[in-house]
Amino acid sequence: MKVSRLYIKIFIAFVAVLMVSESIVIWVVHSGLTGNPHANRIATTLNTVKILSIDTMKPSPAEMQRMSDTELPKVLDINSSKLEHLLRLLATSFKSEIWITDRDGKVVASSFRGSPPETSRLLQKDPLWVKDNILIYKEREDGMKFTYSILPPLPLDRNQFTYHTFSKRSQFEDEAWFLRGQVLLTLLAALFLIPVSRRIIRPMKKLTSIASRYGEGDFSQRVKVKGRDEVAALAASFNDMADNLEKLLKGGKELTAHMSHEIRSPLTRMRISLEMLKEKYKRGDIFSSDKYIHDMEEEIDRMDFLVEKILQFSKMDMRTKPPMEDRVNIANLILTAIERYKTTAERSGLKIKPELDEIILEKCNVYAIRTLLDNLLDNAFKYTEKNGTISVKLADHHDKAYIEVTNTHQPIPESELSKLFNPFHRLKGEDTPGSGLGLPTAKKIVEIHGGKLSAHNTKEGFTIKMELPLK
Repeated sequence: MKVSRLYIKIFIAFVAVLMVSESIVIWVVHSGLTGNPHANRIATTLNTVKILSIDTMKPSPAEMQRMSDTELPKVLDINSSKLEHLLRLLATSFKSEIWITDRDGKVVASSFRGSPPETSRLLQKDPLWVKDNILIYKEREDGMKFTYSILPPLPLDRNQFTYHTFSKRSQFEDEAWFLRGQVLLTLLAALFLIPVSRRIIRPMKKLTSIASRYGEGDFSQRVKVKGRDEVAALAASFNDMADNLEKLLKGGKELTAHMSHEIRSPLTRMRISLEMLKEKYKRGDIFSSDKYIHDMEEEIDRMDFLVEKILQFSKMDMRTKPPMEDRVNIANLILTAIERYKTTAERSGLKIKPELDEIILEKCNVYAIRTLLDNLLDNAFKYTEKNGTISVKLADHHDKAYIEVTNTHQPIPESELSKLFNPFHRLKGEDTPGSGLGLPTAKKIVEIHGGKLSAHNTKEGFTIKMELPLK
């Protein structure tokens, strides 16, 4: 089984965190910030022994009444043997030797047979800890750790016994057990991290595979999104990116195809005019050649106009926004644009109905807004029926400028309305000259300024509705 690099990184990070946490725990324990657990264990042991010894060695009131002074010590001896049995059990549990001495230092009960352990050299030092009247001495020698603790009687105690514990163990025995537990935890983590890392790596590998397909030009692949974690969010963002890339690529191909078609037509007509012109010159008929020269000039002007529109559209398609530092009066811009179309309106008998409020647009690009209005009005004047009406409305509502441009026109099929904003799209049956880039350019300008643009069929005719945020 091949071990992935991500698994190794996760495992190394886990071990590093484990080592740091172990170091902090050991430091906290040895610094005494939370109390010493070893001292707490010794205090618990000695207090337990004290309570058991008092209950075990004390005769009951009935025994005290029927026994003489000479018989009482025998009862104490008998109870001491019971106590020693308990002490041996406690010594086994706490891994320490335990014994009790009276006020003269004589051993009353113990967990061992024979003399108590040698503790004189430990008593020559100051106690390492003093807890609840318990004195704890500690010494390290030859890789061993010796701990001796004493619980002397309090002045008001009726029971004047002293309680002792002594332990001898390897110097790092507690630490060794702690480290063994950590090693076991590390091994278990290494085992259980395998399915966790695989769950993380599987969608990553899928993303890598699909990204390679994208590099080959196949944008149809998508990643299945499961769950709501960060990997799922990455997969969702990846799919969104793929959708946008596919749309951009498709749009670029369509744009290239439309451009090729639009430019090929005038080139073909120019080639025909050029061939006809050659024929005229061969026959020496140069006086009737003006028509073909004029046709070629018109085609050149048309190509120049088309290239200008394409450049204009490409600029609007760039990711970088144009400078937004201008402040304009939208009503004035609309009136100026309408003025340029007055001759066209008079020639076709068109009526113009402006209903404009005074609205100031902040933080905009005046060249882009002027281009936007020109494109909308050019579209309206170009496709309005003779003796028709063009109305332009401008109103302010909730910090937004609402603009409606309506021209007299037959209803457009609903399926065609959204396609009007596609580059080079032309309605079927329309023979009006144009580039097919006016409305797409207008839409991009509106979107750059954070607004919306849409097309509708209304009872007055064809309407373009637009909203622009004023701030």
